[in-house]
Amino acid sequence: MTSSTTVNTTGGAANSSLASSAPTTKIDVGILLLVNNEPVALRPIDEYGKLQNAVVLAKLDGKKYELTKPIKVGSLKDFNTFLQKYGASMPASGDFPAPLDEVYRKLTSLELTVEEFMVNIPGTHKLKAAAKDKPRAELTSTDIDPIPADEKGLTTYVLAVTVQWLSGEEVDLIKGTLAIQGFYCKISRV
Repeated sequence: MTSSTTVNTTGGAANSSLASSAPTTKIDVGILLLVNNEPVALRPIDEYGKLQNAVVLAKLDGKKYELTKPIKVGSLKDFNTFLQKYGASMPASGDFPAPLDEVYRKLTSLELTVEEFMVNIPGTHKLKAAAKDKPRAELTSTDIDPIPADEKGLTTYVLAVTVQWLSGEEVDLIKGTLAIQGFYCKISRV
């Protein structure tokens, strides 16, 4: 997961017009996942004003991350290959009687792609009354208190996936005219 902040690099210029046009440096820190030997970054959706109080603001506001691009995960056949490394395996299609063997073969050949992923983790702290008028860029850990467990917000998320057969594996409804190539599913708590 990544988090982001912006830092003023002017060194505190005395001239306010100079300071307002001064460049800033944005800092992104996070996790790069490796899925099927492909790097996948979860990017932050929020930004913070100063590196020094980024943790304080994350505790107040929570963090929200999203997937930067769709990711192909693989099929159940691929998962079976993974299981075999640990001495386990899924049943073979021949272990099922007809017509279940064909249904099972078709299901295990579906390719899974994560199309959309977002998670929003709520803040764990609240602002003390004495700090309500303080600029956000100046907040420190002494300006916040933990939120009681029964008052904490819910983590929200969106997960959208597609599963599809490769060409030639689709399910024909009208031969050569209409076929089911796969399915789409989106689960969310927002």
